Formats: sequence, structure tokens, C-alpha cells
Amino acid sequence: MRVVCIIPARYNSRRLPGKPLLKVRDKSLIQWVFENAQRISACENVWVATDDERVAECVKGFSGNVILTSSAISSGTDRVREAAAKLGLGGDDIVVNLQGDEPVIDVSSVEKLVREFSEHSSLLMGTLAFHSENEEEFYSPNVVKVVIDKRGFALYFSRSPIPYPRDTDKVNFLKHLGLYIFRYSFLKKWNSLSPSRLEETEKLEQLRAVENGFPIKVLLSNRDSCGVDTAEDLQFMEENIERFQG
Repeated sequence: MRVVCIIPARYNSRRLPGKPLLKVRDKSLIQWVFENAQRISACENVWVATDDERVAECVKGFSGNVILTSSAISSGTDRVREAAAKLGLGGDDIVVNLQGDEPVIDVSSVEKLVREFSEHSSLLMGTLAFHSENEEEFYSPNVVKVVIDKRGFALYFSRSPIPYPRDTDKVNFLKHLGLYIFRYSFLKKWNSLSPSRLEETEKLEQLRAVENGFPIKVLLSNRDSCGVDTAEDLQFMEENIERFQG
């Protein structure tokens, strides 16, 4: 069974054009993501999947692996699926899909998720979440929240505050982190699933699996992460990236 990490990287971000190439300290954002992913010992290799030659050249510049994908692809998961097919993966192989704007995901938590999939062949898709009481993030549409059942499978993901604290002022929620894991057999099936109503409403591609009845295993991360979606996020990383390392 092979385990590979694929990082989808799109140049044309709506809020931060050219996001993979933007600098944090002395490195591009995509280099920070790639080098952190290389620390995942369970992965035999790390690849960046992109449709943009500028991103590809940047990755080659720091000796990273890159796979060029179709420019017609609309989602990160579809881009990862195409890249995985080009790598010739088998049905039981495991694909770690690390978002190209997540430079500080907790490596030990990713390795725990990979072990879970290695030990339970029935799992098809998984992700990470972090227990939070941060009120600003809870009410921010830029922070995705997830609710899970008693077995640790996702019930729903939303940009809205869920679960809503009706009888208290204290927030208590699971913050979804920008990483997925797939059994390759399910990732191939992803291509046959049309974008769903909920996915298009919330602009959250994981809802395609939820709405079609496919379970998503959610493990709690040992540490919070910080995706880069806005100029403010980029500045925060510039000032605080060492806080998330180690």
C-alpha cells in the first residue's frame, strides 16, 4: 500500500491572486507547505499539483516534485484525483490532500490519520479538526466548522456557526482544518459525483461526499492550524509562523 501527499495549488485565488507564490519571510507560501508536508514520515513522496506554469517553475526552483493538471478543473479534490491517476496509484493506496494554503498543519496529527486509514480498510475519506473556543473564528465565514457523530464521522460542515450556542454565550466548536485523506478507490469515484447543491451553496467541496452519503472520518488535531485566505492571514503568518513549528 502506497501513501502519497498531493498539494493542489491554484494560482488564481479570488481573494489573494498568485497566492502560492506570495512570500512568507524568505520563502513562497507553496514552499512552506511543501517542506512541512515532507515531514510526514508516512508519505513516500510529496507532489504539488497545479495547472499554472508559474507555480510549477517555483516548485522546481526549490527542487520539489510537480504534476501539471488540466486548467478546466474547478476543485482541489478534482486536481488531486487527476494527479493521483498520473502517479498510477492502486485502489487501496492512500492519498493525503494537503491544501496549498496550509503551511503549518500538525504533522503528528496527519500521521495519526494515515495510521487510522492503514488499520481500517473500510474508511474512504477523512479530515482533521481542532477543538476551539475562539469566538471570532466561530462567527467568521472564512473559518469552516464541522459537527460529528459519536463515532467521529462528519454530520455537516458549514461556514455558519455550528452548533449554535442557543442558551449560552460561550462558544465551543470543531474548527475544520485544510487537509483530507482519501482511499484512492473513492477518489476515483469522486469524478463521477456531480457538484452537489450544498457544496455549491456553501462553496465547500467536502459536502459533495456528505450529500451523497459517503462517511468522512474526523480526527482531532493535536494543534491548531492557520490557513492563508486573506492578506491579514498572510501578515499573521509572516509574524507568527514559528509559533506553529516543531
